[in-house]
Amino acid sequence: MSRQKQYRRDSASFPVWNKFTLWGIRWKLLWMSDIVQSRLGRPIPAYGVFMNQTFKTLRDFPDMYKLVRLFLGLLLIVPVLALGIVQINGPELRKNAFENLAAIAQMKADTIQNWLAERQTDLDTLLLAEGLTQYAERLVATDDAEAHTIIAARLTAYSQSKHYSAAALLNASGQILLAVGKVGDIETADIQPLLQSTLTHGGTAHTDLHPNATADRIHIDYLAWLPGVAGRPPVAAVLLCTPADTLLWPTVRMWPTPSPTAESLLVRRDSDQLLFLSAARHRPDPPMSLRIPLEAAPATMPEAIAVTTGQPQTLEGIDYRGVAVLAATRPIAGTPWHLVTKMDRAEVMAPLNTLIGWVSLLTLVAISVVCIAIGQLWRQMLHARQLELANQSALLQMASEHRYRRLHESMRDAYFMVSLAGHFIECNSVYRDMLGYSEAELASLTYIDLTPKRWHAMEAQIVQEQVLVQDQSQVYEKELLRKDGTCFPAELRLFLLRDQQNQPEAMWAIVRDITERKQVEQSLRKSEARYERAVNGANDGIWEWNEGNEEDYLSPRWKQLLGYENHEMSNDQSNFFQLLHPDDRPKLSKVLREHLEHHKPYEIEFRIRCKNGEYRWFYGRGQAEWDARGRPLRMAGSITDITRRKEAEAIVYETERQRIQVEAQAMHAAQLAMVGKLSANIAHEINNPNNSISFALSLLEGAWRDALPILALHAREHGDFILGGFPFSGMCERINKLFSLSMDNSQRIKNIIDNIKNLSRSAKNNFERVDINKMVDNVVEMLLNRAIAFTDHFEAILDDRNPVVCGSTGELEQVLANLVLNALESLPDRDHSVTITVQQREEQDKAKVAIQIQDQGVGIEADLLDKIFQPFFTTKGKEGGIGLGLSISRSIIHAHGGEMYVESRVGLGTCITILLPINAECPIHDR
Repeated sequence: MSRQKQYRRDSASFPVWNKFTLWGIRWKLLWMSDIVQSRLGRPIPAYGVFMNQTFKTLRDFPDMYKLVRLFLGLLLIVPVLALGIVQINGPELRKNAFENLAAIAQMKADTIQNWLAERQTDLDTLLLAEGLTQYAERLVATDDAEAHTIIAARLTAYSQSKHYSAAALLNASGQILLAVGKVGDIETADIQPLLQSTLTHGGTAHTDLHPNATADRIHIDYLAWLPGVAGRPPVAAVLLCTPADTLLWPTVRMWPTPSPTAESLLVRRDSDQLLFLSAARHRPDPPMSLRIPLEAAPATMPEAIAVTTGQPQTLEGIDYRGVAVLAATRPIAGTPWHLVTKMDRAEVMAPLNTLIGWVSLLTLVAISVVCIAIGQLWRQMLHARQLELANQSALLQMASEHRYRRLHESMRDAYFMVSLAGHFIECNSVYRDMLGYSEAELASLTYIDLTPKRWHAMEAQIVQEQVLVQDQSQVYEKELLRKDGTCFPAELRLFLLRDQQNQPEAMWAIVRDITERKQVEQSLRKSEARYERAVNGANDGIWEWNEGNEEDYLSPRWKQLLGYENHEMSNDQSNFFQLLHPDDRPKLSKVLREHLEHHKPYEIEFRIRCKNGEYRWFYGRGQAEWDARGRPLRMAGSITDITRRKEAEAIVYETERQRIQVEAQAMHAAQLAMVGKLSANIAHEINNPNNSISFALSLLEGAWRDALPILALHAREHGDFILGGFPFSGMCERINKLFSLSMDNSQRIKNIIDNIKNLSRSAKNNFERVDINKMVDNVVEMLLNRAIAFTDHFEAILDDRNPVVCGSTGELEQVLANLVLNALESLPDRDHSVTITVQQREEQDKAKVAIQIQDQGVGIEADLLDKIFQPFFTTKGKEGGIGLGLSISRSIIHAHGGEMYVESRVGLGTCITILLPINAECPIHDR
C-alpha cells in the first residue's frame, strides 16, 4: 500500500484539530515566504518549493502533529525577541532623540536671540552716526533739502547693508519725515505706542512680529529717538523694519539632517489661543495664520505646553496634526516667543522596528529550517518504524493466539461459547468441571438442556430483548443442572458475536457458581433479623449516620423515647438536630467535631424536645468509622433517657446550695461581728482627735470673728494687704467658707464613726427623706478637689424627676463617696473619666432609683468579682485599703432595702449600680 493510500485510510481517525493545525502551518509557511520575498525584492521559486515540500511531509504523516506543536512553541521566541529588543534599545533610542531635539532647539533659540541682539546693536550704531542728529534737527526745523538728501542716503545704505526692508525718520508727532526702501512695510499705527514709550523711558523699543499693510510680509519694527544736541530734547526718531523672511524664517525651518517629519515652529500665546508665528511644515497655512484655541488643544500638545508653562523641556505628546511626536521646547528671551522642535515618534522608532522585523524574519527562517530538518528525519524514522511494526505484528499475532489458548484454559471462571441455537462451540475446563460433563458430552447438548424449565422463559426473553438488541445482557442469576441431577445457583452475562456482515453469529458468557455467596446472604439476613429484634427490645434508642448516599437509621425505640411512632418520623439525622435544645447545640457540635477530627470519645448529655413539646435529658454515646485517609464513613450510637437522674441531681444540688448559702450567711455574720468590735475600737480612737479638732475650730472661728473688725480697719487705713498668701479683701469670704466646710467635715467624721459603731449592734434609727440629686451634688462638691488630682473628666448626670428615697443621708453619702474614690483611684491617667448617673426606673411595677458609678479604669478580673464584697478582701495590695469599704457599703444599701452589684471588664472599666426603692412616705425601718 502506498503512503498516500495509507494516509487516506488513517485520515478518519486523524484528530480534526490536527488537520486544522496542518493547514494553519501551511499558511504560516507561505506567509513567511511572502515576507522573505518582500524583504529581498524578488521572488524565490526554490523557497516556495521548499515550503510545499514541508507541508507535503506533514500531510503524509499525520502523527507529525507533535512537530507542529514544537513549531508553534518555537514561534513564541519571535515575540520574546521583539520584546527584548524594545526593552533594551527603546529607552536608549528615545534618549538620543530627546538629546538631539534639545540640542537643535537650543541652537536655534540662541541663533534667534543673537539675531534680535544684532538688530538692537544696528540701531544703536545708527544713532551714534556722526552728524545724523544735526541733519535731523535741520530737516525738522527748516525742511532743509541737503539734510533730507544726506539722511536718505545714509538710511538707504544702512538698510541695504543690514538687510532691512525699510527705514524712516519720524518727528515727535509720529509723522514720517522721510522713508526709504519698501515704505509699505511701515505701519504708523503700530509705531505710535512705541514712540511715546521710548520718549518717556528712553532707549530703544521694537514691535512684535506683525504683517504689513498688504499682509505679504512679516516683520519687526525697531524704533529709537536721536539724542538731542546740547542737552535739548530729541526732535526725531529712527525706524528700522526687519523682515522675518530674510533670516528668522530660514533659521526656524533649517534642520541639520534630512528628515521626512522633523520641523521647528515659532509660537506664542495670543489671548486664549495658540498662534503659530512661523509656517507649519505639514500645513499650507502662511505664517501667523494658524490659530488653535488652548481649550481645544490636546493636553499633551508640545506647542500648547510650551506657551502655558514657559519652561524649557523635552516631552512626548500629540502635535497639531494629531500625530505622536517627540519634542523639545525653548523660550526666546526678551520675547513672548517659544521655539518647538519635534519629530514623529514613528520616525524615531523606525530603526527599532526595522531591527525587530529582520530579527523576527531570521528567527522564523531558522525555526522553519530546524523543524523541516526534524520532519525529514522523523519521516525516515517513521518509514523504518512501519517496516519494523509489520514484522512485529506477525509475531504478536502468533503469540496472541498462544496466550489466548493458555488464558482460556487457565481462567478461574467458567466460560462457554454457543451458537444462536444453543449448541456448544467451545468451553473451558472450569465450566466442564462445574457441571461434571466431558467435552464430548457437552457437544451433544445445548445450554438450554442444562437449565431447569422454570428459567427457560426468563432466559429466552433476555436473549431477545437484551442480547440481540444491545449485543449483551445485564448480569442475571439462574440455576444450572449438574450431570448428577443436582441444581446450584449461578451468575452469568451473555455477549453477542457478529460475523463480517455484522449479522449475529454466536453468544459467549462467563459463568460463576454463587452457591457460597447465597449461603452468606441467607446467614446475613438471619443476623439482621436478630439485630433488629435486639434493637427493638433494648431500652436505649439506636441511631446510625452514614456519609454519602447511604440512608441514615433511627431505631423505633429511639423515636418512641421522644413519643413518636415509627411511621411519624423519617430516618434522617436532621430530625435529631432540629429537636435538640438550642443551648446544647454548640456543646454537642464541639464534642462531635472533636470525635470526628481528633478521635476523642463521643459521650455527652443533652436535651431533646419530645412530641408533647417537653424537653427531656438524654445521655448520648457513639463511635465513628474512618477510612484510610482519616475521613469519617459512618457513625453509630445510642441515647438513654436520664431525665429522672437529672431531676434528682437538681434536688441534691439545690439542697447543697442552700446549705452553702446558710453557712455563708453565718460566716458573713461572724465577719460583721468582728468588724463591729474592730470598728468600736477605731471609732473610740478617732473620736478623741476629732473632738479636739471640732473644739479648736470653734475657738479659731471665734478668734477670727473678733480679729476681723481690726483687720478690716487696718485695710481701710493702709490699703489691702497679704494674709496667708492671699489678699485680705478676698480672704474674708474664703475663710468663712473654710471654717464652715471644716466644721461640716468634722461632723461628717462623727456621723461616719457613729455608723461604724452601729455595725456592732442592732438599733432602730429614724430614716429621713433623702433627695438623691442633692445628695449626689454634695458628694461631688466634697470630692471635687480630690477628683482634679486623678482626671480631667469628672461629671454627674442627674434625673430631672428629682427622685426621693427613705434613708440616712450620711450613710448614703458615705457609700457614694467610698465608691467614687475607688473609681478615681482605678484610673490609669487623666484622660480617662468617672461619671455618676442618677436615673429613675420602673421595675416590676415598683419605682426605683439607680445610681451608677461608671469609670474607665483598669477593671476587675472575672474570678474576683464574687469576692470584692467580702470583709477584709482588697485588690489594692500594698497600695492601701483594709477591704471593708465595699462590704460596709453593701450592708448599708441592704439596710435601706436596696441592691448593689458590679459589672467590670479588665482594661475597659467598672460600673457599680445601686438600686434604692422610691417611697412616698418614710417609715422607720429596723436596721
